[in-house]
Amino acid sequence: MKRLISAVLVISLIIITSANASQQMAIWDFGPDATGYTTNPTAENLVGTPTLVLSGGKLDTNGKDGWAYTDAAGILHAVGQSAAWDDVKVSSSPDAKWIVTLDTTGWQDISVRFDYKAWDPTTISFDLSYQLDSTGIWVSILNDQTIIADKAFHSFSYSLANIDAIENYSSVQLKVSDLDKGNNEFAFDNYELTGTLIPEPATIGLFGLGITAIIRKRRK
Repeated sequence: MKRLISAVLVISLIIITSANASQQMAIWDFGPDATGYTTNPTAENLVGTPTLVLSGGKLDTNGKDGWAYTDAAGILHAVGQSAAWDDVKVSSSPDAKWIVTLDTTGWQDISVRFDYKAWDPTTISFDLSYQLDSTGIWVSILNDQTIIADKAFHSFSYSLANIDAIENYSSVQLKVSDLDKGNNEFAFDNYELTGTLIPEPATIGLFGLGITAIIRKRRK
């Protein structure tokens, strides 16, 4: 019986650990070359298909040279294209920004990361915010997050695990904006969202019933 209980504890620990492991929700790498440039997700594990929309500034519709990255799923994304603007601020257009829309049903402890490259030292920061259900009510997550502008790629990552509102929700938008303090070119690549799966009550219940049945059988 002691061995059985020990085995049950080990199995339970494995299940709990697997449920709490961070996994890839979605990633965008914008294609392997200029011909293949796309804003469609490279990979996604969500309900529905998430979208990424670039706007404002002077968009470079072919993108710029990107950055190699090995993602949370262990997949290598070779240098291809990145999303980019030739100028993040022009008089004839709103300032540069990008918005990701996704369904986070079944996910919690979400994190965001991307690689970025800024050409002009006056591009000193960006803002990160979210909204639910496209209401137009944006909630600030980060304000004036520092940018390193030295014409080289740098990585940014941030945990959103303390924002309960965006977890397990059908319509969430994340926005990077307020690059208007800068000028000139800006690019980003390998935009990735990760999180942990919320254990399903039915699965936990079935597992408990199975363990109970094993113990009862053992007692007989």
